[in-house]
Amino acid sequence: MKKTLRAVVAFMLIVVMSLSLVGCNNDKKDIENLMLEFEYACNTLDFDAVLNCIDPKISDNIKLASGLLGMFTETDTDAMFEELSDYLLDSTEVGGTSFFETIKIEIEEIDMDGDVAYVTTSLKFNVTGEEMERVATFGCIYYTEEWYIADFVLQ
Repeated sequence: MKKTLRAVVAFMLIVVMSLSLVGCNNDKKDIENLMLEFEYACNTLDFDAVLNCIDPKISDNIKLASGLLGMFTETDTDAMFEELSDYLLDSTEVGGTSFFETIKIEIEEIDMDGDVAYVTTSLKFNVTGEEMERVATFGCIYYTEEWYIADFVLQ
């Protein structure tokens, strides 16, 4: 009886440990997919898809503002991306559709700490026809069962 109980307990421990390792890998894979989705949304200038990648606490305010602005004015995609880049980036040298449609994100490292992750990337983009490359860090959060971009810093 003791041997059977030990075997069952050992098996349960192995299953639990295996599932915990798989969970971490799935989170990293989910973050990689988020970054790919964000890059594609930027490249295709799909404003709604870009906002869907961003923390809802931030994107909901932007969606509300852009909806109200759209009701009263004829705001085009260029202006929306210009406003988004002003909101997300602290740099005056990059922004607008030329930045977003040429962005290429290469993930270098993902550091996870519970519901927060920091994604260090090599970011390539064009500014006035000149290709630039910078290190960028994306802060991501796990919120309502999904990963979102919460912060973005060009270095």
